[in-house]
Amino acid sequence: MAVLITTNQIIKNGLKLEAIKSDIGSTISNSPSNAQVNFKYDDLSFKLGNFPTSQFLTSFPRGVYTSARTVTPGRVFDLENHILRMYEGINSLKLKPDNFGGFKELKALRHTILEISKLGLQIYKTFVQEDIEQRLKLSYYLTLDANNLPLLAFHCDNLIIPTAESCEIEAQVGARVNPNTKDSKWVLDRQIMENTKRKTCNEVILLQKETGRLYEGLSSNFFVLVEDENAQLEVWCPPREDVLIGTIMRLVENLVNESRNLKWVYKHPDINDTSRWRGAFITSTSRLLFPVHTFYLNNENNDKIEFKEIHPELLKLKTKVNEFVLENSFNLEDFE
Repeated sequence: MAVLITTNQIIKNGLKLEAIKSDIGSTISNSPSNAQVNFKYDDLSFKLGNFPTSQFLTSFPRGVYTSARTVTPGRVFDLENHILRMYEGINSLKLKPDNFGGFKELKALRHTILEISKLGLQIYKTFVQEDIEQRLKLSYYLTLDANNLPLLAFHCDNLIIPTAESCEIEAQVGARVNPNTKDSKWVLDRQIMENTKRKTCNEVILLQKETGRLYEGLSSNFFVLVEDENAQLEVWCPPREDVLIGTIMRLVENLVNESRNLKWVYKHPDINDTSRWRGAFITSTSRLLFPVHTFYLNNENNDKIEFKEIHPELLKLKTKVNEFVLENSFNLEDFE
């Protein structure tokens, strides 16, 4: 079960959390078992029911979105940058910023997102699952509704975290039209590739057929570990202007630049030149750093690349990512 909160108004003062939870509790007690619960409190609208993130992201007019994750109850990784992404997305999608009222002010948008996030997590803990030691996925969506009014939506649901040590991925010909912004249109555009990929594959990597260049995943960034002529290990990542710069991608770049054994290189991996690849991995909010053991190239020969073992340097990098995420998160409990 998920929690959905929407509002057309900036929240200027603190929310009355206990009063809201009390009214929601009364509504739930008077509703049939397992039924979707709809509730309104001042300018906030609430829904509790079974609607996954994919449904949430396709329920509104075109807009900008982002997804964050909790790392422990009440702590959200890199929430400040997710808020900044929402703010910058208003202009990049040309969504008539003047129509967004107070939402186009970063300070007001930040305050509203933090208030709704704190409320949403408390509602989830109270009415969905009291023990929320498991990780949660928090999604935010900003758009203009049918009446041309600003609409901010928040969605909270259980985060599905891969349990395997490594994954399979495949290449498919495709491109992201607006790679620098989390445009909700991409959620619809990528669905065809999602539906046609191998059932065993965790992700699809976008391929430019004419050049053999590899870009990013449908919901992840993509990297390869390359050994150069001098046996130096390099982490290749497509140039920043060609992909969406994910939260974990930024972290990986910083960690690689601090490493003595790895060198960061902005360069498109080439599907036609894989002889020096020593590993590959994808990154995203839910996966963090996820090594690849099999990459289906989907070329004329139906080739695939298999990595028999995860390279030790990738294992070190994965550990560093996990540690950093745990140690660097925003504590919503401290927000007042």
